[in-house]
Amino acid sequence: MKSILLIIATALFGTTFAKETVQPIEEVQMNYPYVSLGLGPAPIPLPVFGAGYRLQRGHHGFDTSIEGATVWEASAVKGSVLYNYYFTPNPCRQDYIGFGPSVGVGFARYHRSKVAGAAEFTFGKQYITDTGATRFFQADIDFPVIVGNKFHTYAIPILVLKYGIGF
Repeated sequence: MKSILLIIATALFGTTFAKETVQPIEEVQMNYPYVSLGLGPAPIPLPVFGAGYRLQRGHHGFDTSIEGATVWEASAVKGSVLYNYYFTPNPCRQDYIGFGPSVGVGFARYHRSKVAGAAEFTFGKQYITDTGATRFFQADIDFPVIVGNKFHTYAIPILVLKYGIGF
């Protein structure tokens, strides 16, 4: 698990420690809808599809999204509302962290639906491509998520890695 977190941190924040510095631009104002594709919950590589809307004003931003995953006869849907803090506001490339509430519903063919609330934390890197399109890589961690059956209930963190495309 430590190696997975080290890989994530390196991928998301590796360029932060490079010799090249990015000058903050306080006047960054962006808003865009996006779609995302992710894998999770780690270590299970299930596809997670999502859509959302992101708003940024300087260092501060908000992100609302809905995501879904399905495998065999089980599915899950999760909605989130997050506050994002951008360390160096710059439309070309910027790192951010975020947090906020999320609510998920799990469905299974022969079981009752489960509803769970969680505190969600996110770490990401957003950038603009050469063609002017917005993209981001992000790691989402939901904790605690209540998972259980009629005999046991567990609180476990859920990690999803995702790639987003803004339009």
